[in-house]
Amino acid sequence: MIRFLRALPSSGRCLVPVRPNIRALHLRCGRDASSIVQAQLTRTSMDARPRLTYTPPSTRCSRFHSSPSPRSSHPSSIPSPSPSSSPSGTPLRVCVIGSGPSGFYTMESLLTKYPSAHVTIFEKLPTPFGLVRFGVAPDHPEVKLVQKKFEKLMHDHPHRCTFVGNVSIGHDVSIPDLYDLYHAVVLCYGAEGERKLGVPGESLDGVYSARDFVAWLNGHPNYRNAKFDLSSETAVVIGQGNVAVDVARMFLRDVDDLHKTDMASQAVDLLRDSRVRTVHLIGRRGAGQASFTTGELRELINIKNVECYLADARSLEIGDATASELQAERGKKRMVDLIKKLPVRDPYSPSHHETTSPNKKLYFHFLRSPTEFYSDKTNDRKLGGVVLARNELSGPSGNQRAEAVSGASPEQLPCGIVFRSIGYKGIAMPGVPFDQAKGIVPNEAGRVTYNTENGKDHVTRPDKEAIKRPMYVSGWLKRGPSGIIGDNKWDAEETVAGLLADANSGALSEPTHHTGDTDSDHLASLRSLLQRKGLRTVSFDQWKKIEQEEHARGKAKGKPTDKITVVEDMMALLEKGQ
Repeated sequence: MIRFLRALPSSGRCLVPVRPNIRALHLRCGRDASSIVQAQLTRTSMDARPRLTYTPPSTRCSRFHSSPSPRSSHPSSIPSPSPSSSPSGTPLRVCVIGSGPSGFYTMESLLTKYPSAHVTIFEKLPTPFGLVRFGVAPDHPEVKLVQKKFEKLMHDHPHRCTFVGNVSIGHDVSIPDLYDLYHAVVLCYGAEGERKLGVPGESLDGVYSARDFVAWLNGHPNYRNAKFDLSSETAVVIGQGNVAVDVARMFLRDVDDLHKTDMASQAVDLLRDSRVRTVHLIGRRGAGQASFTTGELRELINIKNVECYLADARSLEIGDATASELQAERGKKRMVDLIKKLPVRDPYSPSHHETTSPNKKLYFHFLRSPTEFYSDKTNDRKLGGVVLARNELSGPSGNQRAEAVSGASPEQLPCGIVFRSIGYKGIAMPGVPFDQAKGIVPNEAGRVTYNTENGKDHVTRPDKEAIKRPMYVSGWLKRGPSGIIGDNKWDAEETVAGLLADANSGALSEPTHHTGDTDSDHLASLRSLLQRKGLRTVSFDQWKKIEQEEHARGKAKGKPTDKITVVEDMMALLEKGQ
């Protein structure tokens, strides 16, 4: 669907794309749709504090590229740029918090639309790329290729973008500290929390977070010490989104194939010793509402030496509302048709345990919800199984809910491992409004909102007097954990369009501590701030040195890379290379 272009509030201004269709923009505006707007910063006497406004260019500008230059190699330094040749005066200085996909897409949009913008992207880990590095299944390297696009962005704009790793905003540096140096702050730190089921027994040993498991598989430093007991022959994965499918696939694939990926070495070793032979994938709604794709399903059921079954044929009975949904989404219909071809086998039947087949097994359960986890008979702290309630769908097409079937007998599914995969959620940051119920920062099209309706006590409202500047948000923290990596691009476009509109209306003030008009002045002030706080930072070039070492270690083990999972080891490597 083609999105229209929205004009900025002042008449005669340039048009700014809101979640644009790239092909449509190319047709309207030429090959480089990002050249629609050229940012010019002018001072106005409307306020005692200088404010930023934007005026349209007389001619369309081309994409701004600078030739790369060597960055500083000192482990605690910020790269010093060459003198700025920005054509539009005082740069717009924006701070982006979080270096995952939403952070880099926000940076890309800002650099493309504002030839005079300088963007600093902060990351609490020494390594960039967030979800791309730590949240994508190791056996899906093609999904991680977007990292190359982000690296090219840093390479093409060495004087206009700065990566600052190993700095935790809200802990090491406060939001007010940032407004001392920047015109605007964009929150892009994603959804680091997870949703829980809230049922009895969820704290038993053997009930794990799928989010933690995937992060551990990918060598995330914060999860390197996570413990997973894989001594049971039966694992249950609750949820039917892409993360749930990833977890199931890790137990079903040949470990020798996983060794060839960038999976953390300790994870490969544990999976090699795993005793899991049967995996149950549990979904509270029907097959037509499952969140995985046809491609993901086909990959799962085509794994070598794995037998796939449907646990209950009744769960594929299609009502009118679901039929309407499948008619509207042909991809979903193809997926349901694929599931219908699976043989039906009752996992509760005694014959289920009498098989002599050496193959692993995967069961699909639809219209089931866990109501309780019960303990093992020999150890009341250890998981013994899960109680499932049978559901039915109610509500109109496109908005069907799962409700327990009245009078239906509960099902007891013995297992020793459960992975909970029912969704991520954002976490609050000091000084930032936060909606605890939704797990997002409250916003309107990316503008963080402080005023909410009466009665919404789940919204945390910091003292706005402490932060008197507009704030912005993009990605999962803005809309919730939904969509694929590429969806963050359109999300960032909308947020950046709002930021530009605010700058145009005079809503953006100069940094509290004016640091001079050049990028060199600005980065000198940033270095001073970080040094005063005693922080050991990591630049993008320093990250590349870490990556180079990971590749070397991987080559020695016959892997594409072997990730360093200890932050202190990364910092020691950089200090050694000075």
